[in-house]
Amino acid sequence: SIERPEVTLLNKNQLSPVAKAEEIQVDLSFSSSAKTFTVYDNGVPVVSGKVPNSGKTSEKIKLLQGNNNISVIALDSKGFESDPETFSVINQEVSQKPVVHYVGIGVSKYVNSSMDLRYADKDVRSIAEYLGTKFENRITIDTLTNGQVTKENIANLKLKLMNTNINDIVIVSFSGHGLVDDDFNFYFATHDINFDNPEARGLSYEAMQDLLSGIPARRKLLLLDACHSGEIDTDEELEQVA
Repeated sequence: SIERPEVTLLNKNQLSPVAKAEEIQVDLSFSSSAKTFTVYDNGVPVVSGKVPNSGKTSEKIKLLQGNNNISVIALDSKGFESDPETFSVINQEVSQKPVVHYVGIGVSKYVNSSMDLRYADKDVRSIAEYLGTKFENRITIDTLTNGQVTKENIANLKLKLMNTNINDIVIVSFSGHGLVDDDFNFYFATHDINFDNPEARGLSYEAMQDLLSGIPARRKLLLLDACHSGEIDTDEELEQVA
C-alpha cells in the first residue's frame, strides 16, 4: 500500500472564520515523507516551498476581500499528494475596489496572407469596448492586434500584470488561428507564425499560462477562441493557469 504524506494545520482552532486583516498566519506540520507543499486560496496557488528538515513551518497568507477557501497540500518525492488540510475565512477588511485588467490579443492578418481571418481582431476590440463601458474608471485595457501580435510583445504584457492588486480581476483573451504540432502541442498563431513550423514563432500554451501565473491578482480568466483549443482542456493545465 502507498503511504501518502500528511499535513496538519496546527493553529486551525485559533483561526477565526471571520477576519478583518490583510493576512493571516498558518502554522503547518508535515509527516516525514512530505517534501514540498502548496497553499491554495480559492483554488489559486499562493505559497509553495520545500518542507523544512524540522517538519514545521509558518507562512503568511494574504487574504482576498470576502470568501477565502484555504487548502494546503503536501507532496512526497514520488509526487503523491496528501489529503488537503482546509479551512475558510471571510475577510471583512475593506480596501479599494478591485480594478479589471483586460488584455485582448487578436490576429486577422498574417504574414502568410492566405491564412487571414475576418473577425479575430474585431472580436477583442469588441470585448474591450464592452468592458470599458461596464467598468469605466475601474479598468485598464491593453490590446494587441495583427502585426503587434508577436511572442515578444505578448511576453512584455507580463510586466504590467505583475503590478496588479490581489483583489483585481484579470481577463486575457486570444482570438485567431490555433495549431497543433506532430506531438499535439498547442500553439496560438502569432502574426509572423510559420504555419508549417508553429514551434518557431507560435505562442505555446505554456507561454499563455505564464501570462497569468504568479501575478498578484487572484481572480483570473483566460479566454481562447481558436481551432484546437478544446484539445488542451485538461485538469493539470487548468491548475497551471490558476
